[in-house]
Amino acid sequence: KLTPPENVEVGQRAWTDREIKQFLDHHPLGTFQHLYMQILIAFGPRISDAVALGKDNLIEGEHGWHIRFKTIKTGITIEVLLTQAVAEAIAACPSPVNEFLCTSFNHPFKSEKGLQNWFDRAVKAAGLPKGLSSHGMRRTCATKMAEHSTEYQMMAVFGWQNANEARTYIQAANRLKQAAMAMKAEHRGQLDDKMMVNYLRKAS
Repeated sequence: KLTPPENVEVGQRAWTDREIKQFLDHHPLGTFQHLYMQILIAFGPRISDAVALGKDNLIEGEHGWHIRFKTIKTGITIEVLLTQAVAEAIAACPSPVNEFLCTSFNHPFKSEKGLQNWFDRAVKAAGLPKGLSSHGMRRTCATKMAEHSTEYQMMAVFGWQNANEARTYIQAANRLKQAAMAMKAEHRGQLDDKMMVNYLRKAS
C-alpha cells in the first residue's frame, strides 16, 4: 500500500482498503454515511465543499452526468464524472433538501464541523479507530489516483493550483512501482497469505 507523501495538505492518515470496506459493510447502501464514503472514494472533495454538494451540482453533459462545484478554498471550478457507485448511493437515499447529505432530522449540515462530527460518529459506530477522517479519505483518493493519472488530471480533480502537490503523489506512486520491479528482478520471494497469517500468529 502506498504511504501518502508528506508536505501535502497536512492532516490525518490515509485509510486502508480494509478500513474502507469495514465502514461500508457497517453503513450499507441506503444510508447517508454510505453515500458520503462513496463520494470521498470517487473524487475526495474537501469537507468544506462536500457539505454543500447537492442536486444543484448535478450537470448533464455530452458524456453523461457530472458533479460540478466551485471549491471554497481555492475558488476553482471542479467537474467530475458521476460514477455509478455515487449515482446508486444518491438514488438509494434521496435527500428531502437540496444537499446530498443531511442530518437525522432531515436538515442540511450547518457547517463542515457539523459534518465532521457526524462522520466521526459514523467511524466510531463502524468499530474503526480514531483519526480516520474525511481528509484522510481525500489523501487515500489522491494516492490511488496517482497510480494512473497525470499531474494536470489530478489538479483538475482535487482543485490544486500547484502541480507540485500532484507531483508528490505521482512520484511516490512511481517509486513504489520501481521498487516492485526491482524486487521482482531479483527474484525475491514473498510469504503467501497463509504463511504470513501463520507467521503473525506465532509472533503475537
